[in-house]
Amino acid sequence: MPIEGFYASPLLVLQPRRRRVQTSEAKYVKKLKATINAFMVPLHDARVLTASELGAVFRGLTDMRDVHSKLNSVIQAAGEDDNVANGIAVVANEFSL
Repeated sequence: MPIEGFYASPLLVLQPRRRRVQTSEAKYVKKLKATINAFMVPLHDARVLTASELGAVFRGLTDMRDVHSKLNSVIQAAGEDDNVANGIAVVANEFSL
């Protein structure tokens, strides 16, 4: 609800949301990378699981890391006046999941 006599531009309203999206996406990419480095790579290197088993357990994880890393780069690089949705559309067109 607007405060009487105060005008908030749509950009000011979107800035906190944009920061939440930026923070959330960065955390998600960090967690994907941590999962790969802490579990997938060691299990592969130690040959604890066969390639088929690794594929079943970690199916799509590296693809998700790649997509979200690119998406994170677009979101983080966006300026205050940039339309992040256009960047997201470009990333979505680059990857077919």
